Amino acid sequence: MQRRYKLAIACITLAMIALAVHRHLFPKASEPVQSLPEVPEINANKPETVVALGRVIPKSGVISLSGPSQLFGARIAEVNVQEGDEVTAGQIIALLDTFYSQQAELAMAEQRVSVAKARLDKVLAGEAKLGDIAAQEAEIANLEAQLRAEVIEKKALIERMQAELQNAEKAYQRFQVLYEDGAISISDLDDKQEQFEVAQAQLNEVKAQLENIQSSRTQQIRRESATLERLEEVRPVDIAVVQAELKAATAAAVTAASNLELTRIRAPVAGRILKIHTLPGEQMGQNGIVDLGQTQEMYILAEVYETDIAKIQAGQAAIVKLSALSDELQGTVEKISHQIGQKEVFDNDPALEIDARVFEVEIRLNPSDSEKVTQFIHMEADVTIQITSSVQ
Repeated sequence: MQRRYKLAIACITLAMIALAVHRHLFPKASEPVQSLPEVPEINANKPETVVALGRVIPKSGVISLSGPSQLFGARIAEVNVQEGDEVTAGQIIALLDTFYSQQAELAMAEQRVSVAKARLDKVLAGEAKLGDIAAQEAEIANLEAQLRAEVIEKKALIERMQAELQNAEKAYQRFQVLYEDGAISISDLDDKQEQFEVAQAQLNEVKAQLENIQSSRTQQIRRESATLERLEEVRPVDIAVVQAELKAATAAAVTAASNLELTRIRAPVAGRILKIHTLPGEQMGQNGIVDLGQTQEMYILAEVYETDIAKIQAGQAAIVKLSALSDELQGTVEKISHQIGQKEVFDNDPALEIDARVFEVEIRLNPSDSEKVTQFIHMEADVTIQITSSVQ
C-alpha cells in the first residue's frame, strides 16, 4: 500500500514538470507576446533651438539718473515725478538745492549784461564820456590849485624861518666873542649854538617838504592829465573798451546759465520712472536719484553659452516664458554682444554655473507682448531661440 502511494506522488511530480516544460516551449496563442520598445519617429519638421536664461529689461536697459559728477553729494531740493510716471525727453525730474542760489547768480549776471549794453549804446550815441571828461578837468584844476596854495604856504614859512635862522646865527656869533672875552660860560655858548643848528635843520626840513609837494603834486597832475587824454581819445577806442566789457559780462552770464542748468536733472529720453532713490532733503548717493526705463519697447537680455553663440544671428525668432505669465511671448533677436562675460542669471543651482561664460543677446519682444512685461523688469525668463525654421 505504501509503495503505491509513493508511486502516485512520483507520477504526479513528473506530470507537473512535463506540463511546465511544455508551456515554456509552446506558449498558448491567447497569451500576449511582449513587444519590443518602439523607436521614436524622427520629426523632420521640428526646428533646431538654443535655450538660455535671461531677464526682462526696457530698451537700452535701466537708466540710473543722477546729477553731474562735480556736484556729487549735493542735496535734492525737489523731485517732480512719482514712480510709474511717464516722462518726455528733456523733462525736469528733480532740482538740486543749489538751484535757487544759481538762479540768483544768473539774474545778477544778466543785469550786468544789460548795464554793459546800455553803456555801449551811450558810446555809440556820442554821449559816452562827456561827464567823465568834465569831472577829470575839474580834478586837474583842483590839484593845480592845491599845488599853488601849498607852495605859497611853504615859501612863506621858509622866508620866516630864514629870518629866524639869521637871528640865531648872529646871536651865536655874538656869544662866541663874549666867550672869548670870558664874559660867558661855555654852556651859554653851547645853548646858542644849539639854537642856531635847530633853526638850520628846521629850515632844511621845510625846504624838503616844498620840493616833495612840488614833485608829488606835479606827478599827480601829470597822471590825471594822461587820464584826461585817454578820455578824449577817438571814439573807436571807447567803443572797443565797452564792447570788451559787454563780451565779458555776456560770458559770465553764459557760465551762470550753465551752472544753473547743472542743478536741473532732466530725463535724457522718454520713458517711465521705475524707482525713486533720493527724496527731497537727501543727498545724492551711488544709486542716483531715479531709475528710468524706455518701457515703450521691452527686451529680453538672454545669456547664451559660448558654445552656442555661433548659431545665433540677428532676425531669428525667439519664444520667451515668464513665471508670472501663462502665455508664451514672441520676440526677435536684435543684437548680439561681441564680448564674453560671466553669467549673471542662474537657475535653481547657481553653483553649477558660477564659472559659465556667456554672450549677451538682446531679444526685442513683439509690441503686443511688450505691453505685458512692463511691470516685470529684471524678472528671470526662459528663452528658446529658433536656429532653423521648420520644414513646410
